Amino acid sequence: MHGEGWACSHGRFKRLRHVADLGEHATLREAIRFSQRPTPELVDAYKIRNASVQAVLIRYLDERRPAVDYSTLTRACLLIVCAVVAYLS
Repeated sequence: MHGEGWACSHGRFKRLRHVADLGEHATLREAIRFSQRPTPELVDAYKIRNASVQAVLIRYLDERRPAVDYSTLTRACLLIVCAVVAYLS
């Protein structure tokens, strides 16, 4: 993506950042440059304090990882972490 297309996409990315959490990447170019994150990094992003719970989540997601695409894995991580936090609250 170069020229106007890149600038247009970058503008949309900046606007989207105001609505949703898109991670630590400040620009679209930076976000595209990075590859898939390892499972411990995905889980760690949710700042779970209990090491045992964190380990179980990582182990479960690592078992599921070969059977699903990355998008499904990250969505599963979000949903499972939310469910665990709600349960423990």
